[in-house]
Amino acid sequence: MKIGYFYLFWMVSLCRVWGQETPSPLPKPSINKLGLEVYVLNNAFRYDSSIVLLRRMIDAPTTSNEDRFYAFLYLSHTYKRLFDYTTTLEQLDSALFYGRKTAHRAYFEANISCQKAYVLFDTHRYEEADQRMQQLARTNYQYLDEEQRAKINMQEAYLLYLKKRYPNAERRYYEALTHLQRSSTCDVPMIYTKLIQLYEKMGDEAGMRKAAAQSIKAADSCKITKYGLYTYEELYRSYERLGNISAAFNALKIYDSLNTVYKQEEHLSALKDRELKYQQEKNKINEKLYQSSLKNEQQKNLILIGILVTLSGFVAYFILWQRKKQLQTEKERNLHYTKQLLEKTEEDRKRIAGDLHDSINYELLSLKKNDKQDPEVINTKIDQIINDVRVISRNLHPVMFDKIGLEPNIEQLIERFQAQHNLMVSTEFDYQGTLSPQAELQLYRIIQEALTNIIKYAKAYAAKITLTESAEKIHLQIRDNGVGFDVAKTLSSTDAFGLHNIIERSRIIGGSTHIQSSSEGSVIDVEIAK
Repeated sequence: MKIGYFYLFWMVSLCRVWGQETPSPLPKPSINKLGLEVYVLNNAFRYDSSIVLLRRMIDAPTTSNEDRFYAFLYLSHTYKRLFDYTTTLEQLDSALFYGRKTAHRAYFEANISCQKAYVLFDTHRYEEADQRMQQLARTNYQYLDEEQRAKINMQEAYLLYLKKRYPNAERRYYEALTHLQRSSTCDVPMIYTKLIQLYEKMGDEAGMRKAAAQSIKAADSCKITKYGLYTYEELYRSYERLGNISAAFNALKIYDSLNTVYKQEEHLSALKDRELKYQQEKNKINEKLYQSSLKNEQQKNLILIGILVTLSGFVAYFILWQRKKQLQTEKERNLHYTKQLLEKTEEDRKRIAGDLHDSINYELLSLKKNDKQDPEVINTKIDQIINDVRVISRNLHPVMFDKIGLEPNIEQLIERFQAQHNLMVSTEFDYQGTLSPQAELQLYRIIQEALTNIIKYAKAYAAKITLTESAEKIHLQIRDNGVGFDVAKTLSSTDAFGLHNIIERSRIIGGSTHIQSSSEGSVIDVEIAK
């Protein structure tokens, strides 16, 4: 699923057309600069800034119809990044309105028809997407270049795949490859990965291996780690569905090693960003300290004027002392939180090491010593090892989080808690998926921490998780019927790591946390303003 979304989004964002009856209008340098600014803002998740920038250009009275077309087009890309497909289609309609007012009407109509086809395909409205593609086909793809033709062939092949017309789908995928190899060689792994999926349905493992080899060759040549991940992920799942456990396990091992490299690259990038933010914050604090010191000196000079100024200075000094005391308390609390975080990390490492030693290491030694056992017994032990690895991996990070989304992962988490503990958990979801995957992961960890606290301390037998979304905010509530606790006393103690963890995670994603508790139970509310 993730692979399909990735290549469809990539096709939408890079959709390029050119006119054959009339020359295609080249965007002005100012429009190219605007497109780059929007791209950078969207990659930094600053969607509000991107929308304001584009709206300012649209509303300017001097903006031409052609420039308004591109502004609405970039606005549609922004809303698509937010997964707001309804608004995306509305912005494309607005772009079409102004495109038709230019001298290149046919060019802009073909461009918008192309964009809408991909949005409809991305939202699984395949029949409507197919109608759009047929309209382009009836004009013999008059305004499409070779790269765009390759993408349309991919969509046509996927529709044939869904209809189980596998030989026709195979031919269409290779037509797409022919076009894409001439226009964008580094992106051919998208098609080879889909071919792995197709050959799995056809039961052709040799075809799967050949497609995978070609995909990895292209990914390595272009140094695109993500394409390698997609290839081995699809290969692993295809082998698993075919029942070839040995091949699936080998593909999974390579996938895990690539995923480690990919995560390290992301982690290094994140560390650099954090270091830059730290330096910026440090400069701000130094500036504030300088201003504060300057103010104190001025107050000391004014004290000599008289008693009134002296009293004013005393009040100012008292305020500063209170502030210093508050800062010291906050510093001590942060140091304690950091200490607990390090201790928690070390505990997790010990637990993982114990799991590896007690389960996986033992089973592997057993296989090594008894390599002449019945193959069925060996396969059973291998399955157990694979399952143990999955359990350890799931405890570290939800394996399918980025692919299946927040709500299914919460349901899986609840199932594990209910299976292991005497706790019944009900849910209520009305969430549209507007948060980024990183923010959703923080909500998932908040729920995980809250359930852990309920098990440890609340003595509850029932809990409820509610996740709702409105036009103004996203609201998460975790409620239980346990014995309750003194919120203020607990938060000021040294044994409130779990609660501080929840508060800090909500703060990271721009939210706020409110905790209430009584003898009838406890309620944790997390609100994130949009």
